[in-house]
Amino acid sequence: MTKQKNKRTLGLMWELIKYRPYLYFANFLIFFLVFLLPVIPGFLYDAYYTKLEANTITAENIVSFVLCMGAVYLSRALLLYIGAYVDTIHRFYICNLVRYNVMREIFSRPASGAFKGTVGTLTDSINEDANQIEESITWTIDIISTYTFAVLSAIILLRINWKITIAAFLPFVIVLLMVKKLKIYIENNRKKVRELSSGTATKIMDYFQSIQAVKAAGSEEAVTRNLMLMNERKSAYVIKDKVFSVFISALNKNLVSISTGIILLMAAFLMENSALGIGDLIIFLYYLDYISEFTMEFGEYLAHFKQTEIAFQRLSAYVEPKSNCILTKHQKLDFHKQKYPVIVKNEEKVHLENIEYRNICFGYQQDEFLIKDFSLKVKRGERIAITGKIGSGKTSLLKNMAGLLPMDSGEVYCNGEKVENVTEFFSPPFCTYLSQTPRLFMDTVRENILLGMDVPEQSLSDVIGRSALNQDMEQLDKGLETFVGANGKKISGGQRKRIALARALIRKTELVMIDDLSSGLDRETEKEIWRNLFADKEKTYIIATNNEQIIKLCDQVILL
Repeated sequence: MTKQKNKRTLGLMWELIKYRPYLYFANFLIFFLVFLLPVIPGFLYDAYYTKLEANTITAENIVSFVLCMGAVYLSRALLLYIGAYVDTIHRFYICNLVRYNVMREIFSRPASGAFKGTVGTLTDSINEDANQIEESITWTIDIISTYTFAVLSAIILLRINWKITIAAFLPFVIVLLMVKKLKIYIENNRKKVRELSSGTATKIMDYFQSIQAVKAAGSEEAVTRNLMLMNERKSAYVIKDKVFSVFISALNKNLVSISTGIILLMAAFLMENSALGIGDLIIFLYYLDYISEFTMEFGEYLAHFKQTEIAFQRLSAYVEPKSNCILTKHQKLDFHKQKYPVIVKNEEKVHLENIEYRNICFGYQQDEFLIKDFSLKVKRGERIAITGKIGSGKTSLLKNMAGLLPMDSGEVYCNGEKVENVTEFFSPPFCTYLSQTPRLFMDTVRENILLGMDVPEQSLSDVIGRSALNQDMEQLDKGLETFVGANGKKISGGQRKRIALARALIRKTELVMIDDLSSGLDRETEKEIWRNLFADKEKTYIIATNNEQIIKLCDQVILL
Protein backbone atom coordinates (compact mmCIF):
# COMPACT_ATOMS: atom_id res chain seq x y z
CA MET A 1 0.00 0.00 0.00
CA THR A 2 2.79 2.41 0.94
CA LYS A 3 4.67 1.56 -2.27
CA GLN A 4 1.53 2.26 -4.32
CA LYS A 5 1.11 5.64 -2.60
CA ASN A 6 4.76 6.48 -3.27
CA LYS A 7 4.34 5.54 -6.95
CA ARG A 8 1.24 7.73 -7.23
CA THR A 9 3.02 10.66 -5.60
CA LEU A 10 6.09 10.25 -7.80
CA GLY A 11 3.84 9.97 -10.86
CA LEU A 12 2.09 13.25 -10.02
CA MET A 13 5.43 14.94 -9.37
CA TRP A 14 6.72 13.71 -12.75
CA GLU A 15 3.67 15.19 -14.50
CA LEU A 16 4.44 18.55 -12.90
CA ILE A 17 8.10 18.29 -13.94
CA LYS A 18 6.95 17.70 -17.55
CA TYR A 19 4.83 20.88 -17.42
CA ARG A 20 7.91 23.11 -17.83
CA PRO A 21 10.67 20.53 -18.56
CA TYR A 22 13.15 23.09 -19.89
CA LEU A 23 12.95 25.04 -16.62
CA TYR A 24 13.37 21.91 -14.52
CA PHE A 25 16.36 20.60 -16.47
CA ALA A 26 17.99 24.05 -16.65
CA ASN A 27 17.52 24.28 -12.90
CA PHE A 28 18.87 20.74 -12.52
CA LEU A 29 21.99 21.44 -14.60
CA ILE A 30 22.81 24.65 -12.71
CA PHE A 31 22.44 23.21 -9.22
CA PHE A 32 24.07 19.92 -10.21
CA LEU A 33 27.19 21.96 -11.03
CA VAL A 34 26.76 24.02 -7.84
CA PHE A 35 26.81 20.86 -5.72
CA LEU A 36 29.60 19.14 -7.65
CA LEU A 37 32.03 22.06 -7.83
CA PRO A 38 33.15 21.53 -4.19
CA VAL A 39 34.76 18.24 -5.33
CA ILE A 40 37.51 20.27 -7.04
CA PRO A 41 38.83 22.05 -3.90
CA GLY A 42 39.36 18.61 -2.34
CA PHE A 43 41.95 17.77 -5.00
CA LEU A 44 43.47 21.26 -4.70
CA TYR A 45 43.82 20.86 -0.93
CA ASP A 46 45.40 17.43 -1.37
CA ALA A 47 47.98 18.70 -3.88
CA TYR A 48 48.76 21.82 -1.83
CA TYR A 49 49.25 20.08 1.53
CA THR A 50 51.14 17.17 -0.02
CA LYS A 51 53.69 19.61 -1.43
CA LEU A 52 53.68 21.53 1.84
CA GLU A 53 54.41 18.31 3.76
CA ALA A 54 57.21 17.42 1.33
CA ASN A 55 58.57 20.97 1.64
CA THR A 56 58.51 21.36 -2.17
CA ILE A 57 55.97 24.15 -2.38
CA THR A 58 56.84 27.31 -4.33
CA ALA A 59 55.39 30.81 -4.67
CA GLU A 60 53.92 29.83 -8.02
CA ASN A 61 52.16 26.88 -6.37
CA ILE A 62 50.59 29.20 -3.78
CA VAL A 63 49.43 31.70 -6.42
CA SER A 64 47.99 28.88 -8.57
CA PHE A 65 46.22 27.43 -5.53
CA VAL A 66 44.62 30.79 -4.63
CA LEU A 67 43.59 31.52 -8.23
CA CYS A 68 42.07 28.07 -8.73
CA MET A 69 40.15 28.25 -5.44
CA GLY A 70 38.93 31.74 -6.32
CA ALA A 71 37.79 30.60 -9.76
CA VAL A 72 35.86 27.66 -8.26
CA TYR A 73 34.01 29.74 -5.67
CA LEU A 74 33.33 32.65 -8.05
CA SER A 75 31.89 30.19 -10.57
CA ARG A 76 29.75 28.68 -7.83
CA ALA A 77 28.50 32.13 -6.77
CA LEU A 78 27.58 33.01 -10.36
CA LEU A 79 25.74 29.72 -10.83
CA LEU A 80 23.85 30.29 -7.57
CA TYR A 81 22.77 33.73 -8.80
CA ILE A 82 21.50 32.36 -12.14
CA GLY A 83 20.01 29.32 -10.41
CA ALA A 84 18.03 31.48 -7.97
CA TYR A 85 16.36 33.24 -10.91
CA VAL A 86 15.53 30.03 -12.81
CA ASP A 87 14.43 28.25 -9.63
CA THR A 88 12.02 31.07 -8.69
CA ILE A 89 10.34 30.99 -12.11
CA HIS A 90 10.11 27.19 -12.05
CA ARG A 91 8.60 27.14 -8.55
CA PHE A 92 6.13 29.86 -9.54
CA TYR A 93 4.76 27.88 -12.49
CA ILE A 94 4.56 24.57 -10.60
CA CYS A 95 2.64 25.79 -7.54
CA ASN A 96 0.33 28.07 -9.55
CA LEU A 97 -0.54 25.31 -12.00
CA VAL A 98 -1.74 23.18 -9.06
CA ARG A 99 -3.69 26.14 -7.61
CA TYR A 100 -5.19 26.97 -11.00
CA ASN A 101 -6.38 23.38 -11.55
CA VAL A 102 -8.00 23.15 -8.11
CA MET A 103 -9.77 26.51 -8.47
CA ARG A 104 -10.82 25.76 -12.05
CA GLU A 105 -12.42 22.50 -10.96
CA ILE A 106 -14.20 24.15 -8.01
CA PHE A 107 -15.56 27.03 -10.09
CA SER A 108 -16.80 24.65 -12.81
CA ARG A 109 -19.13 22.93 -10.32
CA PRO A 110 -22.58 23.92 -9.07
CA ALA A 111 -22.00 26.69 -6.53
CA SER A 112 -23.67 25.03 -3.53
CA GLY A 113 -21.68 21.79 -3.90
CA ALA A 114 -18.41 23.22 -5.14
CA PHE A 115 -16.24 21.82 -2.34
CA LYS A 116 -16.35 20.22 1.08
CA GLY A 117 -15.16 22.00 4.19
CA THR A 118 -14.74 25.66 5.01
CA VAL A 119 -13.30 28.51 2.95
CA GLY A 120 -10.51 28.86 5.53
CA THR A 121 -9.51 25.22 5.11
CA LEU A 122 -9.60 25.54 1.32
CA THR A 123 -7.42 28.68 1.18
CA ASP A 124 -4.99 27.17 3.69
CA SER A 125 -4.70 23.98 1.64
CA ILE A 126 -4.31 25.78 -1.71
CA ASN A 127 -1.59 27.97 -0.25
CA GLU A 128 0.43 25.56 1.91
CA ASP A 129 -0.08 22.29 0.03
CA ALA A 130 0.81 23.81 -3.34
CA ASN A 131 3.98 25.24 -1.78
CA GLN A 132 4.73 21.82 -0.26
CA ILE A 133 4.45 20.11 -3.67
CA GLU A 134 6.57 22.74 -5.42
CA GLU A 135 9.23 22.50 -2.69
CA SER A 136 9.35 18.72 -2.98
CA ILE A 137 9.87 18.83 -6.76
CA THR A 138 12.73 21.34 -6.63
CA TRP A 139 14.25 19.48 -3.68
CA THR A 140 14.74 16.41 -5.90
CA ILE A 141 17.47 18.38 -7.67
CA ASP A 142 19.34 18.93 -4.39
CA ILE A 143 18.97 15.28 -3.39
CA ILE A 144 20.27 13.92 -6.72
CA SER A 145 23.15 16.42 -6.75
CA THR A 146 24.24 15.86 -3.15
CA TYR A 147 23.86 12.09 -3.60
CA THR A 148 26.18 12.23 -6.62
CA PHE A 149 28.67 14.30 -4.64
CA ALA A 150 28.49 11.89 -1.70
CA VAL A 151 29.11 8.89 -3.98
CA LEU A 152 32.09 10.58 -5.65
CA SER A 153 33.46 11.58 -2.25
CA ALA A 154 33.03 8.04 -0.92
CA ILE A 155 34.89 6.58 -3.93
CA ILE A 156 37.76 9.04 -3.44
CA LEU A 157 37.96 8.37 0.30
CA LEU A 158 37.71 4.59 -0.11
CA ARG A 159 40.67 4.67 -2.51
CA ILE A 160 42.69 6.56 0.09
CA ASN A 161 41.78 4.37 3.09
CA TRP A 162 38.71 2.16 3.28
CA LYS A 163 38.92 1.59 7.05
CA ILE A 164 38.71 5.28 7.95
CA THR A 165 35.96 5.79 5.37
CA ILE A 166 33.75 3.06 6.85
CA ALA A 167 34.39 4.28 10.39
CA ALA A 168 33.53 7.87 9.37
CA PHE A 169 30.37 6.90 7.47
CA LEU A 170 28.91 4.53 10.06
CA PRO A 171 27.37 7.22 12.37
CA PHE A 172 25.59 8.82 9.42
CA VAL A 173 24.12 5.49 8.36
CA ILE A 174 22.76 5.07 11.90
CA VAL A 175 21.06 8.50 11.77
CA LEU A 176 19.58 7.73 8.35
CA LEU A 177 18.07 4.48 9.61
CA MET A 178 16.76 6.27 12.70
CA VAL A 179 14.98 8.94 10.63
CA LYS A 180 13.49 6.28 8.37
CA LYS A 181 12.10 4.41 11.37
CA LEU A 182 10.59 7.62 12.78
CA LYS A 183 9.00 8.79 9.52
CA ILE A 184 5.52 7.54 10.55
CA TYR A 185 5.72 9.61 13.73
CA ILE A 186 6.87 12.64 11.70
CA GLU A 187 4.03 12.18 9.20
CA ASN A 188 1.30 11.88 11.86
CA ASN A 189 2.63 14.78 13.93
CA ARG A 190 2.90 17.18 10.98
CA LYS A 191 -0.51 16.13 9.70
CA LYS A 192 -1.95 16.99 13.10
CA VAL A 193 -0.21 20.39 13.03
CA ARG A 194 -1.84 21.15 9.66
CA GLU A 195 -5.29 20.07 10.86
CA LEU A 196 -5.11 22.10 14.06
CA SER A 197 -3.72 25.17 12.24
CA SER A 198 -6.54 25.04 9.73
CA GLY A 199 -9.16 24.45 12.45
CA THR A 200 -7.88 27.34 14.57
CA ALA A 201 -7.86 29.73 11.60
CA THR A 202 -11.42 28.73 10.67
CA LYS A 203 -12.63 29.13 14.25
CA ILE A 204 -11.06 32.60 14.54
CA MET A 205 -12.74 33.60 11.26
CA ASP A 206 -16.11 32.33 12.55
CA TYR A 207 -15.78 34.25 15.82
CA PHE A 208 -14.86 37.50 14.09
CA GLN A 209 -17.76 37.17 11.65
CA SER A 210 -20.14 36.53 14.57
CA ILE A 211 -18.63 39.02 17.04
CA GLN A 212 -22.01 40.66 17.64
CA ALA A 213 -23.58 37.32 18.64
CA VAL A 214 -20.62 36.60 20.95
CA LYS A 215 -21.02 39.96 22.71
CA ALA A 216 -24.81 39.64 22.93
CA ALA A 217 -24.41 36.28 24.65
CA GLY A 218 -21.73 37.65 27.01
CA SER A 219 -19.40 34.87 25.91
CA GLU A 220 -16.19 36.86 25.38
CA GLU A 221 -14.33 35.00 28.15
CA ALA A 222 -15.58 31.58 27.03
CA VAL A 223 -14.62 32.26 23.42
CA THR A 224 -11.18 33.52 24.44
CA ARG A 225 -10.67 30.48 26.66
CA ASN A 226 -11.69 28.15 23.83
CA LEU A 227 -9.21 29.81 21.46
CA MET A 228 -6.48 29.51 24.09
CA LEU A 229 -7.19 25.78 24.50
CA MET A 230 -7.08 25.24 20.74
CA ASN A 231 -3.83 27.17 20.55
CA GLU A 232 -2.33 25.11 23.39
CA ARG A 233 -3.19 21.87 21.60
CA LYS A 234 -1.66 23.16 18.39
CA SER A 235 1.42 24.44 20.26
CA ALA A 236 2.02 21.00 21.79
CA TYR A 237 2.27 19.37 18.36
CA VAL A 238 4.30 22.26 16.90
CA ILE A 239 6.77 22.02 19.80
CA LYS A 240 7.08 18.25 19.30
CA ASP A 241 7.78 18.78 15.61
CA LYS A 242 10.32 21.50 16.33
CA VAL A 243 12.06 19.49 19.06
CA PHE A 244 12.35 16.52 16.73
CA SER A 245 13.79 18.70 13.93
CA VAL A 246 16.29 20.34 16.29
CA PHE A 247 17.20 16.94 17.76
CA ILE A 248 17.99 15.46 14.33
CA SER A 249 19.92 18.59 13.33
CA ALA A 250 21.94 18.59 16.57
CA LEU A 251 22.57 14.86 16.30
CA ASN A 252 23.84 15.27 12.77
CA LYS A 253 26.15 18.15 13.70
CA ASN A 254 27.52 16.27 16.67
CA LEU A 255 28.07 13.22 14.50
CA VAL A 256 30.35 15.35 12.34
CA SER A 257 32.42 16.03 15.45
CA ILE A 258 32.35 12.34 16.44
CA SER A 259 33.37 11.28 12.92
CA THR A 260 36.11 13.91 12.90
CA GLY A 261 37.41 12.50 16.19
CA ILE A 262 37.37 8.96 14.78
CA ILE A 263 39.26 10.14 11.67
CA LEU A 264 41.87 12.00 13.74
CA LEU A 265 42.47 9.03 16.07
CA MET A 266 42.83 6.58 13.20
CA ALA A 267 44.81 9.06 11.09
CA ALA A 268 47.28 9.70 13.93
CA PHE A 269 48.11 6.01 14.06
CA LEU A 270 48.40 5.69 10.25
CA MET A 271 50.45 8.90 9.88
CA GLU A 272 52.84 7.66 12.53
CA ASN A 273 53.45 4.63 10.33
CA SER A 274 53.62 6.84 7.21
CA ALA A 275 50.52 5.08 5.81
CA LEU A 276 48.59 8.36 5.49
CA GLY A 277 49.72 11.81 4.37
CA ILE A 278 48.55 15.20 5.62
CA GLY A 279 46.92 15.87 2.23
CA ASP A 280 44.83 12.70 2.63
CA LEU A 281 43.78 13.79 6.12
CA ILE A 282 42.67 17.21 4.84
CA ILE A 283 40.56 15.53 2.10
CA PHE A 284 38.84 13.35 4.72
CA LEU A 285 37.98 16.34 6.93
CA TYR A 286 36.92 18.49 3.95
CA TYR A 287 34.56 15.95 2.37
CA LEU A 288 33.13 14.85 5.71
CA ASP A 289 31.15 18.08 6.14
CA TYR A 290 29.52 17.74 2.71
CA ILE A 291 28.70 14.09 3.30
CA SER A 292 27.03 14.92 6.61
CA GLU A 293 24.97 17.60 4.81
CA PHE A 294 23.72 14.97 2.35
CA THR A 295 22.82 12.56 5.16
CA MET A 296 20.91 15.27 6.98
CA GLU A 297 19.14 16.46 3.84
CA PHE A 298 18.21 12.98 2.70
CA GLY A 299 16.71 12.18 6.10
CA GLU A 300 14.68 15.39 6.01
CA TYR A 301 13.56 14.67 2.47
CA LEU A 302 12.11 11.30 3.48
CA ALA A 303 9.89 13.11 6.00
CA HIS A 304 9.19 15.89 3.50
CA PHE A 305 8.15 13.38 0.83
CA LYS A 306 5.56 11.92 3.21
CA GLN A 307 4.22 15.42 3.78
CA THR A 308 3.99 15.89 0.00
CA GLU A 309 1.93 12.71 -0.22
CA ILE A 310 -0.48 14.21 2.35
CA ALA A 311 -0.55 17.51 0.39
CA PHE A 312 -1.66 15.67 -2.77
CA GLN A 313 -4.30 13.79 -0.75
CA ARG A 314 -5.72 17.00 0.75
CA LEU A 315 -5.91 18.76 -2.62
CA SER A 316 -7.36 15.63 -4.27
CA ALA A 317 -10.29 15.83 -1.86
CA TYR A 318 -11.36 19.10 -3.53
CA VAL A 319 -11.47 17.56 -7.03
CA GLU A 320 -13.24 14.31 -6.10
CA PRO A 321 -14.84 12.26 -7.57
CA LYS A 322 -12.49 13.07 -10.45
CA SER A 323 -8.98 11.62 -10.52
CA ASN A 324 -6.19 13.48 -8.76
CA CYS A 325 -4.56 13.73 -12.21
CA ILE A 326 -6.70 16.88 -12.53
CA LEU A 327 -4.20 18.53 -10.14
CA THR A 328 -1.34 18.14 -12.64
CA LYS A 329 -3.25 18.75 -15.88
CA HIS A 330 -1.16 21.00 -18.11
CA GLN A 331 -2.73 24.42 -18.70
CA LYS A 332 -1.57 27.59 -20.39
CA LEU A 333 -0.70 30.15 -17.71
CA ASP A 334 0.15 33.42 -19.40
CA PHE A 335 0.64 35.91 -16.59
CA HIS A 336 2.41 38.51 -18.71
CA LYS A 337 -0.35 39.19 -21.23
CA GLN A 338 -3.30 38.74 -18.89
CA LYS A 339 -5.18 41.90 -17.99
CA TYR A 340 -7.24 42.27 -14.85
CA PRO A 341 -10.09 42.51 -14.20
CA VAL A 342 -11.45 40.43 -17.07
CA ILE A 343 -15.20 40.38 -17.62
CA VAL A 344 -16.33 37.61 -19.93
CA LYS A 345 -19.41 38.60 -21.93
CA ASN A 346 -21.61 36.13 -23.74
CA GLU A 347 -22.59 37.90 -26.95
CA GLU A 348 -25.05 35.15 -27.94
CA LYS A 349 -27.84 35.99 -25.50
CA VAL A 350 -30.57 33.34 -25.46
CA HIS A 351 -34.07 34.73 -26.04
CA LEU A 352 -36.30 32.82 -23.63
CA GLU A 353 -39.52 31.41 -25.05
CA ASN A 354 -39.95 28.53 -22.61
CA ILE A 355 -38.05 26.45 -20.06
CA GLU A 356 -38.97 22.85 -19.34
CA TYR A 357 -37.77 20.67 -16.45
CA ARG A 358 -38.41 16.95 -16.94
CA ASN A 359 -38.37 14.30 -14.18
CA ILE A 360 -35.88 16.10 -11.94
CA CYS A 361 -34.66 14.07 -8.93
CA PHE A 362 -32.18 15.18 -6.28
CA GLY A 363 -31.31 15.01 -2.58
CA TYR A 364 -31.05 11.22 -2.30
CA GLN A 365 -31.05 10.30 1.41
CA GLN A 366 -32.18 7.23 3.33
CA ASP A 367 -33.41 5.38 0.23
CA GLU A 368 -35.52 8.26 -1.10
CA PHE A 369 -35.19 11.57 -2.94
CA LEU A 370 -36.01 14.93 -1.38
CA ILE A 371 -37.61 15.89 -4.71
CA LYS A 372 -38.59 13.10 -7.12
CA ASP A 373 -39.80 13.24 -10.74
CA PHE A 374 -40.34 17.01 -10.67
CA SER A 375 -41.52 18.44 -14.00
CA LEU A 376 -42.42 22.00 -14.93
CA LYS A 377 -42.89 24.08 -18.08
CA VAL A 378 -42.39 27.85 -17.80
CA LYS A 379 -43.34 30.27 -20.57
CA ARG A 380 -41.83 33.68 -21.19
CA GLY A 381 -43.22 36.36 -18.88
CA GLU A 382 -44.75 33.89 -16.38
CA ARG A 383 -44.46 34.19 -12.60
CA ILE A 384 -43.92 30.85 -10.85
CA ALA A 385 -44.26 30.51 -7.06
CA ILE A 386 -42.70 27.62 -5.11
CA THR A 387 -44.29 27.32 -1.68
CA GLY A 388 -44.48 24.84 1.18
CA LYS A 389 -43.76 24.38 4.85
CA ILE A 390 -40.29 24.91 6.35
CA GLY A 391 -37.92 22.09 5.36
CA SER A 392 -40.04 20.99 2.40
CA GLY A 393 -37.21 21.74 -0.06
CA LYS A 394 -38.18 25.11 -1.59
CA THR A 395 -34.62 26.50 -1.52
CA SER A 396 -33.10 23.21 -2.67
CA LEU A 397 -35.51 22.97 -5.61
CA LEU A 398 -34.85 26.56 -6.66
CA LYS A 399 -31.07 26.02 -6.45
CA ASN A 400 -31.38 22.89 -8.59
CA MET A 401 -33.44 24.76 -11.15
CA ALA A 402 -30.74 27.48 -11.22
CA GLY A 403 -27.92 24.93 -11.61
CA LEU A 404 -26.45 25.74 -8.19
CA LEU A 405 -26.98 22.20 -6.88
CA PRO A 406 -26.34 19.05 -8.92
CA MET A 407 -29.31 16.99 -10.10
CA ASP A 408 -29.25 13.24 -9.56
CA SER A 409 -31.34 12.71 -12.70
CA GLY A 410 -33.61 14.57 -15.11
CA GLU A 411 -33.34 16.89 -18.10
CA VAL A 412 -33.74 20.60 -18.80
CA TYR A 413 -34.85 22.10 -22.11
CA CYS A 414 -34.80 25.72 -23.28
CA ASN A 415 -36.89 26.63 -26.34
CA GLY A 416 -37.12 22.92 -27.12
CA GLU A 417 -33.37 22.29 -27.07
CA LYS A 418 -31.72 20.21 -24.35
CA VAL A 419 -29.44 22.12 -21.95
CA GLU A 420 -26.22 20.10 -21.64
CA ASN A 421 -24.52 22.13 -18.89
CA VAL A 422 -27.16 23.52 -16.53
CA THR A 423 -24.63 25.28 -14.28
CA GLU A 424 -23.11 27.33 -17.11
CA PHE A 425 -26.40 27.94 -18.92
CA PHE A 426 -28.30 29.36 -15.93
CA SER A 427 -26.00 32.32 -15.44
CA PRO A 428 -25.93 35.91 -16.78
CA PRO A 429 -26.93 37.07 -19.34
CA PHE A 430 -29.65 34.38 -19.31
CA CYS A 431 -30.44 33.94 -15.60
CA THR A 432 -29.68 35.49 -12.21
CA TYR A 433 -30.34 33.98 -8.79
CA LEU A 434 -31.00 35.92 -5.57
CA SER A 435 -30.38 33.77 -2.49
CA GLN A 436 -32.25 33.91 0.80
CA THR A 437 -29.11 35.24 2.52
CA PRO A 438 -27.26 37.23 -0.14
CA ARG A 439 -23.59 37.99 0.40
CA LEU A 440 -22.04 41.42 0.00
CA PHE A 441 -18.36 42.22 -0.40
CA MET A 442 -16.19 44.55 1.64
CA ASP A 443 -16.64 47.44 -0.78
CA THR A 444 -18.98 50.31 -1.70
CA VAL A 445 -22.68 49.98 -2.52
CA ARG A 446 -21.86 50.82 -6.15
CA GLU A 447 -19.24 48.06 -6.50
CA ASN A 448 -21.49 45.52 -4.76
CA ILE A 449 -24.14 46.18 -7.39
CA LEU A 450 -21.89 46.36 -10.44
CA LEU A 451 -19.15 43.84 -9.53
CA GLY A 452 -16.94 45.19 -12.31
CA MET A 453 -19.67 45.91 -14.88
CA ASP A 454 -19.44 49.09 -16.92
CA VAL A 455 -22.97 50.52 -17.26
CA PRO A 456 -24.42 54.02 -17.79
CA GLU A 457 -25.41 55.93 -14.65
CA GLN A 458 -29.02 55.99 -15.84
CA SER A 459 -29.17 52.19 -15.90
CA LEU A 460 -27.77 52.08 -12.36
CA SER A 461 -30.28 54.70 -11.23
CA ASP A 462 -33.16 52.68 -12.74
CA VAL A 463 -32.32 49.45 -10.87
CA ILE A 464 -31.87 51.39 -7.62
CA GLY A 465 -35.40 52.72 -8.07
CA ARG A 466 -36.84 49.29 -8.94
CA SER A 467 -35.11 47.83 -5.85
CA ALA A 468 -36.69 50.51 -3.61
CA LEU A 469 -33.27 51.90 -2.65
CA ASN A 470 -33.75 55.58 -3.55
CA GLN A 471 -34.58 56.68 -0.02
CA ASP A 472 -31.75 54.59 1.44
CA MET A 473 -29.19 56.18 -0.90
CA GLU A 474 -30.28 59.60 0.36
CA GLN A 475 -29.94 58.52 4.00
CA LEU A 476 -26.53 56.87 3.66
CA ASP A 477 -23.62 59.28 4.28
CA LYS A 478 -21.97 58.78 0.90
CA GLY A 479 -24.84 57.27 -1.07
CA LEU A 480 -23.56 54.79 -3.65
CA GLU A 481 -20.00 55.30 -2.40
CA THR A 482 -20.88 54.16 1.14
CA PHE A 483 -18.62 51.36 2.39
CA VAL A 484 -20.83 48.44 3.50
CA GLY A 485 -18.22 46.58 5.62
CA ALA A 486 -17.56 42.85 5.77
CA ASN A 487 -20.62 41.09 4.27
CA GLY A 488 -22.61 44.31 4.64
CA LYS A 489 -22.34 44.49 8.42
CA LYS A 490 -22.57 48.33 8.36
CA ILE A 491 -26.03 48.36 6.78
CA SER A 492 -29.35 46.71 7.66
CA GLY A 493 -30.47 43.26 6.55
CA GLY A 494 -33.20 44.75 4.34
CA GLN A 495 -30.68 47.04 2.65
CA ARG A 496 -28.35 44.08 2.03
CA LYS A 497 -31.15 42.14 0.35
CA ARG A 498 -32.20 45.07 -1.86
CA ILE A 499 -28.60 45.81 -2.91
CA ALA A 500 -28.30 42.13 -3.90
CA LEU A 501 -31.59 42.47 -5.82
CA ALA A 502 -30.21 45.51 -7.67
CA ARG A 503 -27.11 43.43 -8.52
CA ALA A 504 -29.39 40.77 -10.07
CA LEU A 505 -31.57 43.25 -11.97
CA ILE A 506 -28.73 45.24 -13.54
CA ARG A 507 -27.62 42.09 -15.40
CA LYS A 508 -30.85 42.39 -17.46
CA THR A 509 -31.33 38.64 -17.68
CA GLU A 510 -34.26 36.81 -19.27
CA LEU A 511 -34.98 34.79 -16.13
CA VAL A 512 -34.77 35.84 -12.46
CA MET A 513 -34.93 33.34 -9.57
CA ILE A 514 -35.60 34.79 -6.11
CA ASP A 515 -35.51 32.89 -2.81
CA ASP A 516 -37.72 34.47 -0.11
CA LEU A 517 -37.43 38.22 -0.65
CA SER A 518 -39.77 38.89 2.31
CA SER A 519 -37.26 38.41 5.16
CA GLY A 520 -35.82 41.69 6.40
CA LEU A 521 -38.36 43.86 4.50
CA ASP A 522 -41.47 45.64 5.76
CA ARG A 523 -44.74 45.02 3.90
CA GLU A 524 -44.87 48.37 2.11
CA THR A 525 -41.30 48.08 0.81
CA GLU A 526 -41.92 44.52 -0.35
CA LYS A 527 -45.14 45.53 -2.14
CA GLU A 528 -43.28 48.36 -3.90
CA ILE A 529 -40.53 45.98 -5.05
CA TRP A 530 -42.91 43.35 -6.44
CA ARG A 531 -44.97 46.05 -8.15
CA ASN A 532 -41.79 47.30 -9.84
CA LEU A 533 -40.65 43.79 -10.79
CA PHE A 534 -43.97 42.57 -12.17
CA ALA A 535 -44.41 45.74 -14.23
CA ASP A 536 -42.04 44.20 -16.78
CA LYS A 537 -44.30 41.69 -18.57
CA GLU A 538 -41.42 40.26 -20.60
CA LYS A 539 -39.37 39.20 -17.58
CA THR A 540 -39.80 35.65 -16.22
CA TYR A 541 -39.69 35.04 -12.47
CA ILE A 542 -39.44 31.84 -10.40
CA ILE A 543 -39.90 32.64 -6.70
CA ALA A 544 -39.64 30.60 -3.50
CA THR A 545 -42.05 32.23 -1.02
CA ASN A 546 -44.79 31.65 1.54
CA ASN A 547 -46.21 35.17 1.14
CA GLU A 548 -49.85 34.67 0.15
CA GLN A 549 -50.13 38.12 -1.45
CA ILE A 550 -47.27 37.31 -3.84
CA ILE A 551 -48.57 33.79 -4.52
CA LYS A 552 -51.91 35.26 -5.68
CA LEU A 553 -50.08 37.29 -8.35
CA CYS A 554 -48.32 34.24 -9.83
CA ASP A 555 -49.40 32.25 -12.90
CA GLN A 556 -48.37 28.85 -11.50
CA VAL A 557 -47.97 27.67 -7.90
CA ILE A 558 -45.86 24.64 -6.92
CA LEU A 559 -46.78 23.27 -3.49
CA LEU A 560 -44.14 21.09 -1.82
